[in-house]
Amino acid sequence: MEDQKLTRQEKRALYNTIYRIEYSEEIKNRRQVKCVCVCGKEICKRHLPDHIKSKPHQLFLQQQTLEEANEATVENNQLSQSEKRSIYMMKYNPKYREQHKEAITEQRMTYMQKKVVCSCGMEVIRNNMTQHIKTKKHLQLIEEKRLSETDQTEET
Repeated sequence: MEDQKLTRQEKRALYNTIYRIEYSEEIKNRRQVKCVCVCGKEICKRHLPDHIKSKPHQLFLQQQTLEEANEATVENNQLSQSEKRSIYMMKYNPKYREQHKEAITEQRMTYMQKKVVCSCGMEVIRNNMTQHIKTKKHLQLIEEKRLSETDQTEET
């Protein structure tokens, strides 16, 4: 009969007090669970959402993004001026490729027509390098090179 006389709020308060008494150890253990934030602070898990909104955490994130931006500028400064310009033109100016299509293909062709010394010792045109690597002549020269290196190591 007493339950009928209690209001909804009173029932809730009674339940909460009984629950806190019965499960006090579990509640204590849950409150002690800690986690480490990206900014390096150790915080109770239940306070993490508040910490993420806090000013020290926000300042840490801003500082971290500034450091990343500085690293990017250092890498960018290491490139030569012509490399920077070509990267910019390709990325940010899509019309550049269309307007200078002939010049780009000409540069590519001259680059691919240069002669390069292969690992086997032969002089090959850069454009034909992948085909050369698959040839029997290349494979034989590489095998001879390996054998001569193993013979030299055995002699010493």
